Amino acid sequence: MAQTAIARRMEQAVRTYIQVCNDGDAKAIAACFGPEAVHYCPWQAKWLGAATTERVNDFDTAGAGI
Repeated sequence: MAQTAIARRMEQAVRTYIQVCNDGDAKAIAACFGPEAVHYCPWQAKWLGAATTERVNDFDTAGAGI
């Protein structure tokens, strides 16, 4: 079955996010979020918006099991 353009964009967004998480690049992680985004992680407090994710200097993917 052919993948729709929306499905391809969604897959690329997820792949990009996982890659930048693995890289531990806080600015690139922030670029994955819109200004009103809310991100929940089981090992830390929730992040509110891209500005918050960009300020995460000690992002630790080791604790995430990613």
